[in-house]
Amino acid sequence: MLFEECRHYRPLEYLMDSRVPVLPVHGDHYASVSYEISRAAATARSNTTLHTVVGSDHAFDTREREDEVIAVSLAWLDA
Repeated sequence: MLFEECRHYRPLEYLMDSRVPVLPVHGDHYASVSYEISRAAATARSNTTLHTVVGSDHAFDTREREDEVIAVSLAWLDA
């Protein structure tokens, strides 16, 4: 159902058209949503800072990775 909604609403298209700053935080081992798509979008779009959580999937599966995501997100918001 989620993938059907994505085909209908085309979130990547809306993201690329937006001028709002974005911080995608993406695990490089997340199989359901391609890391390469996130990287390509972040490279092609201004006001975008991609943060890669090395070795992680969707859930940021360790306390250290969760802490990394929180710290990066707070620093980005503070800037």
